[in-house]
Amino acid sequence: MLPERPTLYSSEVLAHARSPHGTAPLDDARQSVEVDNPLCGDRVHLAIGLNQAGDLALSQQTRGCALCGASASWMAHLMTGAAPGAALAQSQSVTVALADLAPLPLAIPAPLKALFAGLHAAPARRGCVRLP
Repeated sequence: MLPERPTLYSSEVLAHARSPHGTAPLDDARQSVEVDNPLCGDRVHLAIGLNQAGDLALSQQTRGCALCGASASWMAHLMTGAAPGAALAQSQSVTVALADLAPLPLAIPAPLKALFAGLHAAPARRGCVRLP
């Protein structure tokens, strides 16, 4: 019997895409940005603010493929409530790990690695995960 290989659209990816985290509007956002990939139609709107304790508050609205939506959901879930410096460091490490020239398997944090284990089979889809 062959070992089971991770699929690109794992149950975790589909769960995040269907019920994304961090979609509530952020009324007191300090910064917002919209990024898109005109080649595939993925579009992500992020709003960032700080809560009373000075921790990150993040809202995301994503229109696109399941990988992009799951990545934005994961980011909102993980980054909300984090200290701004820690969130920035985490974001930068994930961005570097998902760079097109980064070696496979991906050197990314455990929650994201489990979520996107199937990326090794489709390295061209890293951009979908990296966009948010």
